[in-house]
Amino acid sequence: SDGAIDFDGEFFTLREAELLPHARPGIPLMIGSQGPRVLAATLPYVDAWNGWYAWFGNTPEGAKRLMDEVDGIAAEVGRSSSTIHRTVSVLVAAPGSVGNVERSKRWDDPPAITGDQHEIAASLERFADVGVHGVQLVVDPITKASVEWLGAVVEHHRQS
Repeated sequence: SDGAIDFDGEFFTLREAELLPHARPGIPLMIGSQGPRVLAATLPYVDAWNGWYAWFGNTPEGAKRLMDEVDGIAAEVGRSSSTIHRTVSVLVAAPGSVGNVERSKRWDDPPAITGDQHEIAASLERFADVGVHGVQLVVDPITKASVEWLGAVVEHHRQS
């Protein structure tokens, strides 16, 4: 964002390299990683971190353990973890869920959060209790009806 830079790396050398257009001031950067090397390289610069539900077992306790690991790496690179906005992606089963066949071919998914709208809202609130600032919902099935159903979950959350 500051203009042209020079870079000398193991595999590449760049002179007067510049990414255009320049980043607009105020656009937050988020990293989604659990890898120690990637986190060490990016945590000094990002505004937010996101954890994928399969990385932490789709539970608040698992999210807390993963966030503790991220905090440790942040400390190693001189970054206060209190300045990193924490989010997680959470898998939620909406009515009609039969499991996402395509997704299950790629990942060994932990169980989705299940229940009625009140129970789902209560489950999501438990993520806030362990220090998560926001959740990104991965809904199964991904249909118009399930997204509308999630709207009521959000309303239950706001009212609590």
